[in-house]
Amino acid sequence: MNWRDWALQSDYILTDESRKKVYQQFNRPVMSLGFSDDELGTKEQMESFANNFRSADLKKLYIDPKEIGDEKIGHLGFFYQKHKLTAWPIVGDYLFPNRDGHQHLQSIGEKNDSPK
Repeated sequence: MNWRDWALQSDYILTDESRKKVYQQFNRPVMSLGFSDDELGTKEQMESFANNFRSADLKKLYIDPKEIGDEKIGHLGFFYQKHKLTAWPIVGDYLFPNRDGHQHLQSIGEKNDSPK
């Protein structure tokens, strides 16, 4: 099987049962972050993968880039420096919830958060 076919499977990274068990038993905080203009990672795919973290404290966010002041983020755009003032603080708030300053998770995340 080639990489593209493997990546398009709904449980692509979890086709091996032993690997799936590791994800299901992982019990640390996890943030699953997706963007509505991601041409590869759809909301359905994100939900399907994130739901494998059954023992984790899971925070799922699915965001329209326009909601945070960006025109486009796409699949890998989150990692571009041009999003450091819009998208990056969302993760910063999750990793460092007691820091002063940004409140991105409260204003965006709560309405996009999915229960475990």
